[in-house]
Amino acid sequence: MKPISEFFSDVIFFKVPFTEVPAVLVMLAVTALFLSIYFRFINLRAFGLALRTVRGKYSKKEDPGRITHFQALATALSGTVGLGNIAGVALAIGIGGPGAVLWMIVMGFLGMTSKFTECTLGVKYRKVAEDGTVQGGGMFYLRDGLKEKGLGSLGMILAIIFAVACIGGALGAGNMFQINQAHAQVSETFNIFQGDNSAWMFGALVAILVGTVIIGGIVWIARVTELLVPFMCVTYILACIIVLLTHAGDVPAALGTIVREAFSPSAAAGGATGGFIVALIQGIRRGVFSNEAGVGSAAIAHSAVKTGKPASEGVVALLEPFVDTVVVCTMTALVIVVTGMWKVNADVAGESVMLRMGPDANAMELVAYEKGQMLKVEEKWQKATALVSGTVGWIPAGSVSELEDEKGVHAAGKNGVVIRVAPGNTEEEAEKIAKDGKVTLETESFGSGDGKQNTRPVIWARVANPENSDSGWIRLKDLTERGGTSGGIWLTSQAFKGVISWFPMVLAVAVFLFAFSTMITWSYYGEQALGFLTGGNRVVALGYKVVFCLCVVIGSAASLGNILNLSDALFFAMVIPNLIGLYILLPVVKRELQKFKEHAAAIDARDSAGE
Repeated sequence: MKPISEFFSDVIFFKVPFTEVPAVLVMLAVTALFLSIYFRFINLRAFGLALRTVRGKYSKKEDPGRITHFQALATALSGTVGLGNIAGVALAIGIGGPGAVLWMIVMGFLGMTSKFTECTLGVKYRKVAEDGTVQGGGMFYLRDGLKEKGLGSLGMILAIIFAVACIGGALGAGNMFQINQAHAQVSETFNIFQGDNSAWMFGALVAILVGTVIIGGIVWIARVTELLVPFMCVTYILACIIVLLTHAGDVPAALGTIVREAFSPSAAAGGATGGFIVALIQGIRRGVFSNEAGVGSAAIAHSAVKTGKPASEGVVALLEPFVDTVVVCTMTALVIVVTGMWKVNADVAGESVMLRMGPDANAMELVAYEKGQMLKVEEKWQKATALVSGTVGWIPAGSVSELEDEKGVHAAGKNGVVIRVAPGNTEEEAEKIAKDGKVTLETESFGSGDGKQNTRPVIWARVANPENSDSGWIRLKDLTERGGTSGGIWLTSQAFKGVISWFPMVLAVAVFLFAFSTMITWSYYGEQALGFLTGGNRVVALGYKVVFCLCVVIGSAASLGNILNLSDALFFAMVIPNLIGLYILLPVVKRELQKFKEHAAAIDARDSAGE
């Protein structure tokens, strides 16, 4: 499995020469910008029209389709508003600094046009059967749309690639990854379903819930998501607002930091790899990946809408990246920045002591937790740049203890927290540290997953106990050791916990709901892709649903590793055929947009005249 996953990953995530930027990311970003210009920034001009359309103003009861505009939007949102909105944003800021937030928002706006284009085509080339069932999505407009242009063979090849990749993405990124991370968060927060056997049990229970919904097809999925998506989004946003109100005094500084770091980020903002390019790349990456604009997946859900004007659903789809990226992702980002959690270097058992960056990006704080409440332990650190990079750190002058043991120089905190830095420093070096506050940190090498070796600081800490001077040293755990999404969820959880001790429970519920909604929507995406390949065979569709539920059970307890690497590659393999189709079919979208604008204008004029 590993050679296969590495091969696909290397092909799909091929990096632009002399950069570390995946070519697929560049293609998505450039396409979003081009489409926004081509349609004269319809993402901004048609926002009001989108709100009127989603309320059903321009629809008729007899229009073909299965679900309403709002249900289609909710279903598509349930597939995109997921763990990436929580964990992915935190990791993007941790790597690229607060400046990544601004570029993430920009890509969210540009992605609105990509979503408009592909969802218009999804409805234009969908197939509505006599019994009312609908088949649609990227594979259909690639096959039938390109056939209209005299490119039938190319269209069929691209459609098959798209469908196969969609099935792989549905079973992996849309299923096993979601349940795996949901189980980790729920078990850690509530201390339930812990251990391998319990993990299987958790997966089985969720599989039953998923199966109960997806057995009813798009109609049942839409009914669940139209209730679930508003609830989970509003709940999460309210929790974020409470955190922001608690840190109201830090919000202006945080906003200033986001804007400032987007254009001229300090080295501290991005750690050892900080800088404008890193902030730009991380922001674009999260903006593109969070809402799937350009991937073509959402067109599957939107194609089931009841409408006679394809562009009407394209306009509604504009709202999807706005809600997903501009609203939900931005709320997560603000919470991370204002609480100072955006640059946490390390922690003691996730609870006791941690180093973090302040919201103004100019100082490092040492904080501790006592019964769930965050307490400031150390004065703000006066130069965070080198500490973040893992080569040189700064501590307040005069705060170094005597060299009492072989563990090295100690930076003593006000409330008894002691940080051990760089073993082997001489007494002369200690005196220099006491004078100017500069100290060298111990570092270690670690693999980054791409074959390269990086360094990170090794920081030790202990809470000094007067009755026990030999209290043990605890190695602070760097976020790079937590790994990927789990580290990002932990980071966001700590931001919530610093305000109200039980807020991580709210986050855990949000994580579960986000994961659950993503799974039921992606089950439909995979089913539609398989139906395209098999001619809509109902027995095959039922078998797929059974396999999908089994993957929920497996994903909850298994170590996914190479399976997810392959799934991620297949997920983004949808991008290449989809973008080719979008460029070729742009004139079709333009004509459909004009038809809908005329239709909407006529209804608006009639309403204005009071007819």
